[in-house]
Amino acid sequence: MTERARINPPAANDEAVDNVDLALLPGALREIAELIGLPAALTLSRVYGGRRLYVPRRYDPEHPLVKLLGHQAAIRLIDNYGGLEHFDVPLAASLTRELRNRAI
Repeated sequence: MTERARINPPAANDEAVDNVDLALLPGALREIAELIGLPAALTLSRVYGGRRLYVPRRYDPEHPLVKLLGHQAAIRLIDNYGGLEHFDVPLAASLTRELRNRAI
């Protein structure tokens, strides 16, 4: 079995993220992007996309989500999804492809 290659999302200050069409994101990931910002949502999708994720009920500065997304984004996720059932994190294939094509 081969692992799919994933394109790293651009950094938060990368011009490629500006003026992208959020309609290219699956609905759940679009909601997350509106909540924590597009760069953090793309990072979440890159790391957890296609898998189930549990967001803890309480903030812990040592939690992997805090280290991955930063304090503010993790706090927003916890405030909105903390302690709920696990949910599937969508892949951002269409938007990732769009960003890749812009970079070419």
